[in-house]
Amino acid sequence: MLRQDFVLSVRQAAWQALDEQGVACKRPKAPQPETLLPPNRRRRNVLEFLYDLLWPWV
Repeated sequence: MLRQDFVLSVRQAAWQALDEQGVACKRPKAPQPETLLPPNRRRRNVLEFLYDLLWPWV
């Protein structure tokens, strides 16, 4: 995450330098935070946890 902040600051500095020279380009945006696991894998982890928790009574 710290690396992304550094990259964003470099992109913003480059954008500012280009903007001062009159070059039209889009302002850089911060990237969306990524989830550590895809949704189907997160769901599977929850179901595995519940199964492990409840298996003695099943």
